[in-house]
Amino acid sequence: MILRRVRLENIRSYTTAEIAFPEGSVLLSGDIGSGKSTVLLAADFALFGIQGDLSGGALLRHGKETGAVELDFDVGGKSYTIRRTLKRKDDSVRQTAGHIICDGVKKDLTAQEAKFFILDLLGYPREALKKDSALLYRYTVYTPQEQMKGVIEAKPDERLDLIRRLFGIDRYKRIAENADAYAKELRGRVRELSGAIADLDEKKRQKGELSKEAEKERDALKGAKEKVTLQDAAVKKKRKELDELQEKIDHINKTKQEYASMKAEFDALKSEGARIKASHDEIEPKVGAIQKKIDVFKAFKKPVLTRKELDDKVSSLEKSEKEKITRAASLETEIKSLSAILEKGVCGTCHQKVADTASFKKGIDEKQTEVQKLAKEQSDLRAQIDFLRKSITDIQRYDLLARENESNEERKRDMQELKAKYKKDHETNQAKLKALAEKINALALELKGDEVSKEFREKQKEYDELRAAKEELQRQESSLNQKVVGLKERIESLEAEIKKKEDVKKKLEDYKSYSSWLGDFFTKLMGTIERHVLVNVQHEFNSLFQKWFSMLVMDESLSARVDDNFAVVVEQDGFETEYTFMSGGERTAVALAYRLALNRVINDLMEKIKTKDLLILDEPTDGFSSDQMNSVRDVLDELNNKQTIIVSHEPKIESFVDTTIRFVKESGVSRVVV
Repeated sequence: MILRRVRLENIRSYTTAEIAFPEGSVLLSGDIGSGKSTVLLAADFALFGIQGDLSGGALLRHGKETGAVELDFDVGGKSYTIRRTLKRKDDSVRQTAGHIICDGVKKDLTAQEAKFFILDLLGYPREALKKDSALLYRYTVYTPQEQMKGVIEAKPDERLDLIRRLFGIDRYKRIAENADAYAKELRGRVRELSGAIADLDEKKRQKGELSKEAEKERDALKGAKEKVTLQDAAVKKKRKELDELQEKIDHINKTKQEYASMKAEFDALKSEGARIKASHDEIEPKVGAIQKKIDVFKAFKKPVLTRKELDDKVSSLEKSEKEKITRAASLETEIKSLSAILEKGVCGTCHQKVADTASFKKGIDEKQTEVQKLAKEQSDLRAQIDFLRKSITDIQRYDLLARENESNEERKRDMQELKAKYKKDHETNQAKLKALAEKINALALELKGDEVSKEFREKQKEYDELRAAKEELQRQESSLNQKVVGLKERIESLEAEIKKKEDVKKKLEDYKSYSSWLGDFFTKLMGTIERHVLVNVQHEFNSLFQKWFSMLVMDESLSARVDDNFAVVVEQDGFETEYTFMSGGERTAVALAYRLALNRVINDLMEKIKTKDLLILDEPTDGFSSDQMNSVRDVLDELNNKQTIIVSHEPKIESFVDTTIRFVKESGVSRVVV
């Protein structure tokens, strides 16, 4: 990540300001209170918004209702611009919506959405969104010197907790705590499930008793089925005898129905014959009327061109008309521009004077003549188009009449066919009437011997008695079957319940095993892993801390290291001494070495973060001697960052940085000295 530019609007001591950051080492120079640190706080706000001790009230300039920060920066070869805004409402200052620009595309975002975008872009862990979003940024990129001294002087537990969070080591503790909580929950489930399977043996005993009872009822059901089968055979035999008699009766009834049907059909045929003759007589005048309409259409003359041919011509002429209109408009624009140049005597674009006025005017006149010619041609084309459109209307009218004539021709053919059909239908009708009259006379003779058989009534009585006996046997069978089904359902229900309880029993054993494994092994393993990771981090951290401290402090009798709790241990002449007893310059050296060690270890261990090229040091040399100032130059060379921004009022730093940006504050307003 490289910072490129920050723009401020009503931020602290600034009204408006724009600061560009080049690559290399950059010094923000100026007196105390001139607004140097405000620039860094503004960049911090642009990236992460209001959080922690960075409040909106501390950023927005007194007496102003709104403020904004806009930051340009590069990440991974791409350029981004983020803008955040502040608004005073009642007695508080709040963030309002802002935006992010990438590859020329602007995306409006809420404060929370912008924070998530930046975390993802910089490769910071997503869980940081729920905590201190800028925590990694604080201790890898920008940590005020006094804040770092506060970390060194913090209580051991607070400092160690910060280290755990910075390096993500605290997750092992959370995992162990979650595992303990889960093991406790499993033990509760074990107690709950133990009660759920207490009656498992009783359920198995009940299943055995019901199985014996079901076997007994199934045997009884089998005997009942055999009786029903025998009775059913007797019923079917009697039914067959009845069916044979019923066929004779049905034949007589059918004959009666057939006679009535034929009589009705005969009457209908007579009516149909009269209707057909009347319809035949009505058709002739209708055919004559249609023929008159056909004769009228034949008098019309068919158009020479088709509709498509006329449409194509209209389209071609309209295209030519548009081209001439476009050309005329273009010429008129040129004439207007050239007339303005002729009037002024000089070109407004290239500032070249008109050398030959007469020749220049002649060119304008030629273009005007061409415009007039184009107008005449466009008018002629419009007349042709209007004429063709009238021809299209005539074709449409002719097409409508042609379709109507086709319909009349078709109706004429249909009526002629219908007339022939009516004639044929009438002949067929008369033939059917004659044949039907003969059948009716034959059926009337057959129905004279119709009687209901006494034998059928006797056999029907015997059949009803057999069927009643069969239905009684079936009721007995159904009752036994219901008992068998009920017993089967109860057995299946018990089997399902037993299986469920046996599954619960297996789950119970699994829960016991998981609970034991979590409590006896897993939580201890997390503690061991955390200690190993912390030891590795401390070893690397201490090595880098001692390296930077030795470069910044020239006193060979004075040494410093970082213990297992990341506390600074200072020794002078082989004896431990309190950090607070050191001189101001020595304490600053300790804080700077601690700061640089944190930066390097975090950047080395967390490969995905994309802020490794940037380092910001806020007043890193407070109390330094001249020799220590020289050592700072060696430290910067050793760091070899792509961009290092230093805030300081020490003039000597100017001698070994690439760029110096100076700030002054006048009448309560900060600005950059150009």
